[in-house]
Amino acid sequence: KAELERLAKKTVEKIQEMSPELANTLNPQVKNKNWDSLFSVTLSGDDGIAINKRGSGTRRLVLLNFFRAKAEDTAHSRHTGTIYAIEEPETSQHPNHQLMLLDAFQELTEQGFAQVILTTHTPTLARKVDRNFLRLVTLDAGHPTILLGSDDVTLASIKATLGVLPDHDVKVFLGVEGKWDIEFLKRISKIINATD
Repeated sequence: KAELERLAKKTVEKIQEMSPELANTLNPQVKNKNWDSLFSVTLSGDDGIAINKRGSGTRRLVLLNFFRAKAEDTAHSRHTGTIYAIEEPETSQHPNHQLMLLDAFQELTEQGFAQVILTTHTPTLARKVDRNFLRLVTLDAGHPTILLGSDDVTLASIKATLGVLPDHDVKVFLGVEGKWDIEFLKRISKIINATD
Protein backbone atom coordinates (compact mmCIF):
# COMPACT_ATOMS: atom_id res chain seq x y z
CA LYS A 1 0.00 0.00 0.00
CA ALA A 2 2.84 2.37 0.86
CA GLU A 3 4.52 1.59 -2.48
CA LEU A 4 1.33 2.27 -4.42
CA GLU A 5 0.76 5.53 -2.53
CA ARG A 6 4.34 6.60 -3.25
CA LEU A 7 4.06 5.81 -6.96
CA ALA A 8 0.65 7.51 -7.27
CA LYS A 9 2.07 10.60 -5.55
CA LYS A 10 5.07 10.59 -7.91
CA THR A 11 2.71 10.30 -10.90
CA VAL A 12 0.86 13.41 -9.71
CA GLU A 13 4.22 15.20 -9.34
CA LYS A 14 5.00 14.37 -12.98
CA ILE A 15 1.57 15.63 -14.04
CA GLN A 16 2.34 18.82 -12.06
CA GLU A 17 5.28 19.49 -14.42
CA MET A 18 3.02 19.40 -17.46
CA SER A 19 -0.42 20.40 -16.26
CA PRO A 20 -0.42 22.08 -12.83
CA GLU A 21 -4.13 22.90 -13.13
CA LEU A 22 -4.94 19.19 -13.44
CA ALA A 23 -2.38 18.02 -10.86
CA ASN A 24 -3.65 20.49 -8.25
CA THR A 25 -7.06 18.82 -8.35
CA LEU A 26 -5.86 15.21 -8.05
CA ASN A 27 -5.94 13.17 -4.87
CA PRO A 28 -4.40 9.66 -4.98
CA GLN A 29 -6.47 7.14 -3.03
CA VAL A 30 -5.38 3.53 -2.37
CA LYS A 31 -8.10 1.19 -1.15
CA ASN A 32 -7.83 -2.37 0.17
CA LYS A 33 -9.69 -4.97 -1.84
CA ASN A 34 -10.16 -8.75 -1.83
CA TRP A 35 -7.09 -10.97 -2.11
CA ASP A 36 -7.71 -11.64 -5.80
CA SER A 37 -7.12 -8.01 -6.70
CA LEU A 38 -5.63 -6.80 -3.38
CA PHE A 39 -5.42 -3.07 -4.15
CA SER A 40 -7.16 -0.47 -6.23
CA VAL A 41 -5.63 2.92 -6.97
CA THR A 42 -7.86 5.80 -8.00
CA LEU A 43 -6.99 9.38 -8.84
CA SER A 44 -9.94 11.66 -8.29
CA GLY A 45 -10.20 15.41 -8.36
CA ASP A 46 -11.47 17.88 -5.81
CA ASP A 47 -14.86 17.56 -7.45
CA GLY A 48 -14.84 13.80 -6.73
CA ILE A 49 -14.72 12.84 -10.41
CA ALA A 50 -12.40 9.87 -10.99
CA ILE A 51 -9.84 10.06 -13.78
CA ASN A 52 -11.51 7.19 -15.65
CA LYS A 53 -14.60 9.42 -15.99
CA ARG A 54 -12.64 12.27 -17.59
CA GLY A 55 -11.77 12.85 -21.24
CA SER A 56 -9.37 10.68 -23.20
CA GLY A 57 -6.74 13.44 -23.30
CA THR A 58 -6.67 13.71 -19.50
CA ARG A 59 -6.57 9.92 -19.06
CA ARG A 60 -3.72 9.59 -21.56
CA LEU A 61 -1.80 12.43 -19.90
CA VAL A 62 -2.08 10.66 -16.53
CA LEU A 63 -1.01 7.35 -18.07
CA LEU A 64 2.01 8.87 -19.83
CA ASN A 65 3.12 10.58 -16.63
CA PHE A 66 2.67 7.34 -14.71
CA PHE A 67 5.12 5.76 -17.15
CA ARG A 68 7.52 8.67 -16.68
CA ALA A 69 7.38 8.24 -12.90
CA LYS A 70 7.78 4.47 -13.19
CA ALA A 71 10.75 4.81 -15.57
CA GLU A 72 12.64 7.05 -13.16
CA ASP A 73 11.76 4.78 -10.25
CA THR A 74 12.86 1.60 -11.99
CA ALA A 75 16.09 3.11 -13.28
CA HIS A 76 17.11 4.45 -9.87
CA SER A 77 16.19 1.34 -7.88
CA ARG A 78 17.73 -1.22 -10.24
CA HIS A 79 20.54 0.92 -11.60
CA THR A 80 19.51 -0.27 -15.04
CA GLY A 81 18.00 1.33 -18.07
CA THR A 82 14.45 1.05 -19.30
CA ILE A 83 13.13 1.06 -22.87
CA TYR A 84 9.77 2.74 -23.39
CA ALA A 85 7.92 2.43 -26.69
CA ILE A 86 5.00 4.81 -26.99
CA GLU A 87 2.73 4.90 -29.99
CA GLU A 88 1.63 8.38 -31.03
CA PRO A 89 2.03 10.27 -27.74
CA GLU A 90 0.30 13.23 -29.37
CA THR A 91 -3.07 11.42 -29.42
CA SER A 92 -5.76 13.47 -27.64
CA GLN A 93 -3.18 15.96 -26.35
CA HIS A 94 -3.18 19.73 -26.57
CA PRO A 95 -0.24 20.94 -28.72
CA ASN A 96 1.45 22.44 -25.64
CA HIS A 97 1.26 19.05 -23.88
CA GLN A 98 2.69 17.37 -26.97
CA LEU A 99 5.78 19.58 -26.76
CA MET A 100 6.04 19.07 -22.99
CA LEU A 101 5.87 15.30 -23.45
CA LEU A 102 8.59 15.45 -26.10
CA ASP A 103 10.76 17.52 -23.74
CA ALA A 104 10.06 15.11 -20.87
CA PHE A 105 11.04 12.09 -22.99
CA GLN A 106 14.17 13.91 -24.16
CA GLU A 107 15.06 14.61 -20.52
CA LEU A 108 14.57 10.93 -19.65
CA THR A 109 17.03 9.88 -22.34
CA GLU A 110 19.56 12.55 -21.37
CA GLN A 111 19.62 11.22 -17.81
CA GLY A 112 20.92 7.97 -19.25
CA PHE A 113 18.28 5.80 -17.56
CA ALA A 114 15.93 5.22 -20.46
CA GLN A 115 15.64 4.81 -24.18
CA VAL A 116 12.40 6.17 -25.60
CA ILE A 117 10.94 5.02 -28.90
CA LEU A 118 8.04 7.09 -30.23
CA THR A 119 5.92 6.66 -33.32
CA THR A 120 4.10 9.60 -34.84
CA HIS A 121 2.15 10.71 -37.86
CA THR A 122 2.40 14.35 -36.85
CA PRO A 123 4.87 16.33 -38.97
CA THR A 124 5.18 19.09 -36.38
CA LEU A 125 6.20 16.64 -33.66
CA ALA A 126 8.64 14.84 -35.97
CA ARG A 127 10.16 18.20 -36.92
CA LYS A 128 10.98 18.86 -33.25
CA VAL A 129 13.20 15.76 -33.06
CA ASP A 130 16.82 16.01 -34.12
CA ARG A 131 17.00 14.35 -37.53
CA ASN A 132 19.86 12.15 -36.32
CA PHE A 133 17.38 10.43 -34.00
CA LEU A 134 14.70 9.91 -36.66
CA ARG A 135 14.19 6.46 -38.17
CA LEU A 136 11.93 5.39 -40.99
CA VAL A 137 10.84 1.76 -40.74
CA THR A 138 9.69 0.27 -44.03
CA LEU A 139 8.93 -3.21 -45.29
CA ASP A 140 11.20 -4.53 -48.01
CA ALA A 141 10.10 -7.92 -49.38
CA GLY A 142 8.26 -8.55 -46.11
CA HIS A 143 11.25 -7.69 -43.92
CA PRO A 144 11.61 -4.48 -41.90
CA THR A 145 14.25 -2.03 -43.06
CA ILE A 146 15.38 0.82 -40.83
CA LEU A 147 16.53 3.99 -42.59
CA LEU A 148 18.41 6.78 -40.79
CA GLY A 149 16.93 10.28 -40.69
CA SER A 150 20.42 11.76 -41.05
CA ASP A 151 20.34 10.72 -44.73
CA ASP A 152 18.76 13.37 -46.99
CA VAL A 153 16.97 10.75 -49.10
CA THR A 154 15.45 9.19 -45.97
CA LEU A 155 14.40 12.63 -44.69
CA ALA A 156 12.58 13.26 -47.97
CA SER A 157 10.87 9.85 -47.62
CA ILE A 158 9.84 10.69 -44.05
CA LYS A 159 8.28 13.95 -45.24
CA ALA A 160 6.44 12.13 -48.02
CA THR A 161 5.26 9.40 -45.61
CA LEU A 162 3.88 11.96 -43.14
CA GLY A 163 1.83 13.40 -46.00
CA VAL A 164 2.78 17.06 -45.74
CA LEU A 165 1.22 18.37 -48.93
CA PRO A 166 0.76 22.03 -49.88
CA ASP A 167 -2.85 23.02 -50.49
CA HIS A 168 -3.08 26.49 -51.95
CA ASP A 169 -6.89 26.45 -52.20
CA VAL A 170 -7.39 26.71 -48.44
CA LYS A 171 -8.04 30.32 -47.36
CA VAL A 172 -8.80 29.70 -43.68
CA PHE A 173 -8.60 26.56 -41.57
CA LEU A 174 -9.98 26.40 -38.03
CA GLY A 175 -9.35 23.43 -35.77
CA VAL A 176 -11.74 23.15 -32.83
CA GLU A 177 -12.08 20.82 -29.87
CA GLY A 178 -15.80 20.20 -29.78
CA LYS A 179 -19.38 21.00 -30.70
CA TRP A 180 -19.56 24.09 -28.49
CA ASP A 181 -16.62 25.63 -30.35
CA ILE A 182 -18.47 25.01 -33.61
CA GLU A 183 -21.64 26.59 -32.21
CA PHE A 184 -19.67 29.63 -31.01
CA LEU A 185 -18.02 30.10 -34.42
CA LYS A 186 -21.36 29.85 -36.23
CA ARG A 187 -22.95 32.46 -33.97
CA ILE A 188 -20.02 34.88 -34.04
CA SER A 189 -19.86 34.49 -37.84
CA LYS A 190 -23.54 35.55 -38.13
CA ILE A 191 -22.93 38.57 -35.89
CA ILE A 192 -19.87 39.70 -37.82
CA ASN A 193 -21.52 38.99 -41.18
CA ALA A 194 -24.49 41.17 -40.20
CA THR A 195 -22.27 44.19 -39.56
CA ASP A 196 -19.46 43.64 -42.07
